[in-house]
Amino acid sequence: MQAAALILVMALAPADASAPVDGPPAPSAVAAVDICELQGAWDVVACTVGGRDQLPLFWGHRWVFTGSAVRSLDATGRQAIPSDAFWADPTCSPARLDLPASGDIRLRRGIYRRVGDQLLWAWTCSDDGPPTSFDPAPGVVVWTLRRVKK
Repeated sequence: MQAAALILVMALAPADASAPVDGPPAPSAVAAVDICELQGAWDVVACTVGGRDQLPLFWGHRWVFTGSAVRSLDATGRQAIPSDAFWADPTCSPARLDLPASGDIRLRRGIYRRVGDQLLWAWTCSDDGPPTSFDPAPGVVVWTLRRVKK
């Protein structure tokens, strides 16, 4: 299951691209207030890629935001999707949530909306910028996450 998730991410993120000059600032530049609402663990409750349901690949997965770092964990607790940091700006409309390039994975530009204990997050690896909505579209990954209760 972990290999399938990694293959899916790799397919959406060709290795020959690099972050554009106008990409997000370094994670250390992110203000704590900008990332406070994302902190903690979030279970994957839905995932689509290009409008196709991918939840069977990500059942039991969890995203964990700690400070300016983020990790994607599979059902066994191992890292599933390569990422070390994130950049968020809730003052944008829609709010931005990007994952910087990491190793062979290119920059994933995204948007998010949090309502209560639910987080809707859409990203693309397109050089055209982040998605403009949470609607299914080619090359767009849409996550629905639920905050893990402590």
